[in-house]
Amino acid sequence: FHMKISASAPTKVILTGGVERKIYALTVEGKVANTYIAEHLVRFIRKGNILGTGKEYAAVVFARTVRGRDSYFLQVFDPADLTPIWEKNVNIARDNLRACYFDLLTADINKDGADDIILSHGWRDNGKLSAYDKHGDKIPLPEYEWRGITSPTYRMNRIVHVKSPSLKDEYLLGLFGNQIITYNLDLTMREVS
Repeated sequence: FHMKISASAPTKVILTGGVERKIYALTVEGKVANTYIAEHLVRFIRKGNILGTGKEYAAVVFARTVRGRDSYFLQVFDPADLTPIWEKNVNIARDNLRACYFDLLTADINKDGADDIILSHGWRDNGKLSAYDKHGDKIPLPEYEWRGITSPTYRMNRIVHVKSPSLKDEYLLGLFGNQIITYNLDLTMREVS
């Protein structure tokens, strides 16, 4: 994906990474502009106005192992030079060694002007989401109720942010197996279809 390096400059960068424990910043022509060598595997990279300054930053989830079921770390980077802004351990596998994350999204769910970082939990949590603010602090959420969710075979919850000015509505959609979960911005479930 493309990231604007600053709100005023037209320069863009493409960030990518993976199992080799590196984040690459590529020019739009595909040349390597910068590299960050990470301690762990890169699972997800998403952009957003995470600090609320109007500039896009990169939210990155790292996993200690290839399967990602050991420890997870959330880190925010400045895309201009891949400088880390902050890092948090967001491990959900403490109670369940098979717990993992399946997606990452940025959206301003608490309406403070900064995009929050939303992580979708693995299949055993039936569509549960977690959220972190611009400082990396976990956002308190209402208790998650997963009524109406069946146990489909393939259950990686892929999430997207939907903002419809014409309908004056904003929500998240999760594709969980063969079901679509609609979430309110407080990450409670609105409906399952």
